[in-house]
Amino acid sequence: MKKILFAILLIQAVIGYGAPLELFVAPTERGGSDQNPGTLEKPLATLSAARDVLREIQKKTMLPPEEGAVIHLLPGDYYVENTLDLNYGDNGRMDRGFFYRYYSDTEPARLIGGRSVTNFTKLAV
Repeated sequence: MKKILFAILLIQAVIGYGAPLELFVAPTERGGSDQNPGTLEKPLATLSAARDVLREIQKKTMLPPEEGAVIHLLPGDYYVENTLDLNYGDNGRMDRGFFYRYYSDTEPARLIGGRSVTNFTKLAV
């Protein structure tokens, strides 16, 4: 987690004051890993990991990032196995909001909470 936090703070310093912090999330089959720093080239795999990065930044600085944060969902299917718990602190502040949105206008990012059922047989009644 320290590597991820360092990478995010470095990205924020390079982007400079006035731009929101950007985190990127991609399904694992498209290169997402929760060990990644959350950049476009090395995205996180889950919304929970993006939330945790933002929580860690707030814990260290006692404030949300200067201009808020945007969490981009890259195209693909996200199979959500656990509830994404968000609390009051996970929305930033009025002047520093956190926004979750899909990255592409042409390819969808789908959150899927169920599982496909296959190979079942009809019971005789």
